[in-house]
Amino acid sequence: MKPCLVGVLLVLAGALGLAWTPVAVMAAPGSDGPEVAFLRTFFQDGIKDHAGAFQEAFLKAVPPAKIDEIRQMYLDKLGRFRETTGAAGSYDLLFAKGKAPCKLHLDAAGKVDGLWLGQWTFFDDQPDTLLAEFKKLPGKVSVALTRDGGEPVFELAPAEPLGVGSAFKLYVLKALEERIAAGKARPGQTIPLDGAKKSLPSGILQEWPDGTPLTLSTLANLMISISDNTATDLLMDFLGREAVEALAPAGSLPFLTTMEMFRIKYGDPARAETFAKADPAGRRQILDGIATEPVRIAAVRTSPFLVDSVEWFIPTRDLCRVIFDLQHSPALGINPGLVQKDAWFKVCFKGGSEPGVLNYTMLLRKAPASATFCLSATVNDPAKAVETDRFNELVLRLVGLIEQGAFDR
Repeated sequence: MKPCLVGVLLVLAGALGLAWTPVAVMAAPGSDGPEVAFLRTFFQDGIKDHAGAFQEAFLKAVPPAKIDEIRQMYLDKLGRFRETTGAAGSYDLLFAKGKAPCKLHLDAAGKVDGLWLGQWTFFDDQPDTLLAEFKKLPGKVSVALTRDGGEPVFELAPAEPLGVGSAFKLYVLKALEERIAAGKARPGQTIPLDGAKKSLPSGILQEWPDGTPLTLSTLANLMISISDNTATDLLMDFLGREAVEALAPAGSLPFLTTMEMFRIKYGDPARAETFAKADPAGRRQILDGIATEPVRIAAVRTSPFLVDSVEWFIPTRDLCRVIFDLQHSPALGINPGLVQKDAWFKVCFKGGSEPGVLNYTMLLRKAPASATFCLSATVNDPAKAVETDRFNELVLRLVGLIEQGAFDR
């Protein structure tokens, strides 16, 4: 990456006599904390009501016109804003052409009382240099980028089956779409919310009343857009495990429901080790014996556990194929994931994670007649938490190369 020669830009530090005491930002999975939400709004849309967003003392030191001028300078130099990485008041701002450090502090009312934007650094990416950066990541990494449904244009171990977390739900969606296409189910068909099939979060359906009627479309939308685990398990029960297994890679058999994964991973550790070593038949026998076993959310581990032996193991090239096949499914267009919807003609997205596992799978098309790119990237680390911020940055830089036309014919 090429550093900018411009000096560090100080928006606010000690000028107002404010103590710099960043606070932790706690956000539910899949949601933004207030700091990240502010930064996205600031750079994507601009601030319309400065008095509502900034403390009065801040605006006296840095008037609204100056704030807007600084924002525009970063956009002019670095291009479209993409995403933030970081936490607790200290962030990297990722743009199309580079990145910049940022420190942000909000007061008790949620108004900005401290904002610092640092010296930017330009990306100098080419496919080969970015591939080298992916190879430096700790753990095992797999990346597949295909054009128009099959042609590989960027690869790193694309055939290696790694744990992908909730990205497995793409296969549940595919089984549902095939059932509907065959005329054996209807999108508006309803099934009741079976309390015995409720799973643990992520999701919302575990909190809904038993017996609530839910359409298949609603379940699909929740399963993909917010990775609702209960919606997933209800669909797997409706479809039958065998229907999903017929589509899934052989290395993931038996194809677990989310609650089965919780029961295995966060129940008896000795049983989990036995399950990990068992063949598919032995695993099915264990699953039969724990079909009604409860699991408490407090039992869920926060560090990697059996990441390399109990997971949904799917190669990234397979995930590229399945999301290409599913590109017309409305469920995949709700949550754009890492990218901005308005920057693309079409976006489909599903990701997955657990401690030691992270996957992003997406389909991107710049214009109606342009090429369709499918990107899937996975990192697994059985020893420690994955480097999420670094992984996110590299995936977004690869998306940037797609946007810039690096893989066009």
